[in-house]
Amino acid sequence: MPSLAAALVKRGTLVRWHRSGFRRYWRWKSRAGGGAADQRRATLFDPADEHRKPTVGAPRIHGELLKLGFDVAQSNVAKYMVKRY
Repeated sequence: MPSLAAALVKRGTLVRWHRSGFRRYWRWKSRAGGGAADQRRATLFDPADEHRKPTVGAPRIHGELLKLGFDVAQSNVAKYMVKRY
């Protein structure tokens, strides 16, 4: 037996509300928040940009970030580094 609320609202309306709720959730979830992720990116880019040395690569920056207490994978460091050709 359907509930009273479901009987008063059409199925299409419920689906629309559901989709709208997911859209709002993911828009909120992916908003620009500032915070730890931005701080990690800034910490990651600074050494490579300041020194402009080929020895300052992903493994070295990854090690420095670990020393500073950032738990980040070396693959993520390499992904966010600027590619130089």
